[in-house]
Amino acid sequence: MEAVRQRARARALAVLHRRALQPRGHLAEAARALRGRRAHGAAPPERGARAHPRRAQRRRHPPGSGRGDLPDGHLRRDAGGRRRIGGLRAGAGRARRALSGGRALDVSEAALAAAVDAARAAGRVALKYYNAGFEVVLKPDATPVTQADREAERTIVEVLGRAFPEHGFLGEEFGGSGNVATRWIIDPIDGTKNFVRHIPIWATLIALEEHGEITVGVVHNPVTGELYTARRGGGAFLNGERLRVSDEGDLGQAYLLHAGLRGARTTRYWDGFMRLVDATDRQRGFGDYIGYCLIAEGKAEIYAEIYPEGSGLKPWDLAPCKILVEEAGGRFTDLEGRPTIHSSSALATNRRLHDAALALLRP
Repeated sequence: MEAVRQRARARALAVLHRRALQPRGHLAEAARALRGRRAHGAAPPERGARAHPRRAQRRRHPPGSGRGDLPDGHLRRDAGGRRRIGGLRAGAGRARRALSGGRALDVSEAALAAAVDAARAAGRVALKYYNAGFEVVLKPDATPVTQADREAERTIVEVLGRAFPEHGFLGEEFGGSGNVATRWIIDPIDGTKNFVRHIPIWATLIALEEHGEITVGVVHNPVTGELYTARRGGGAFLNGERLRVSDEGDLGQAYLLHAGLRGARTTRYWDGFMRLVDATDRQRGFGDYIGYCLIAEGKAEIYAEIYPEGSGLKPWDLAPCKILVEEAGGRFTDLEGRPTIHSSSALATNRRLHDAALALLRP
């Protein structure tokens, strides 16, 4: 019986850690050709030699087209929308069942794949309205919401619910449901005001929270094709390219980003924010998700979102941004230095300047 269980576990691990990485298309053909040569005793091609006649015909695809290579666990789907992770999702379920009597299995790679799938699906829904028109209504907090927000969130819940039926959800438009310990945190359109004004700086945000820790994050702007992905311990990436924060250690040379001034001016951090402005080289206003992405890309060093208590940020605004910054080597906290997404304000930095920024911001 133990031998049977061991074989089941081995098959389950293979599903999660090997199936998704099998070569496809011309790579698969090249791999088969190479195996054939080895089987007949032929030497493999020399380094730099042409391994397959179609290799030279490969055309490059623009970032965000869905065809770029992604790192381990950062799976892809093509521009035509054909699924490349369905087998992995089904395999993940089989893997969890096979291992239910043994040690816990890290399925964050499968979770990231499903989150990418959901973000792309939601992006297609949002783009449909973005390009064709929509009705805008105001929520009780006076923020705008559109049919695109609601339909995109439903799409995300549908995709992730099929992949992980045991997970719960916390979304901006429809609130929370299901399992609180392991749940998906969703902002279907972060930057709805930009969306409404047809400014192409908005994105779908998806994160997986497991027992209070964010383990997976995806930020997808379907207009620009930017796909940011992060997995706990697996790094942060933009369209498959590894991200690293800036190495700047001089506050006087730092770029300071902020999300707006009116709300910050009414808080107890305003004087501290002015001190930070005076201490840094340049200051720019980049609200919503984009400020965190610029920190993760190393294009700025400090990003402060400052709002009055109870009227500012929500978990769905911050969850994927937190892991993206951290996996790029940066640091994310609230203005008291706590690494939490449950705060009205947030500070993201390249890590080297975090303590200095906090010291200036504090009353």
